[in-house]
Amino acid sequence: MEEQPRGGFYTIMAWQQADDLVIVIYQITRKFPRHELYGLTSQLIRLVDR
Repeated sequence: MEEQPRGGFYTIMAWQQADDLVIVIYQITRKFPRHELYGLTSQLIRLVDR
């Protein structure tokens, strides 16, 4: 993870955990079959990018 500026939302534990979750979801969806590229993968990514 890149070093972030001090303070702000970067120090909130919920934000840190959500950021970690996004990384995990991208890692998992990268392994999905190609035919799922625009199906389940995009739905999961849209879910975490809200």
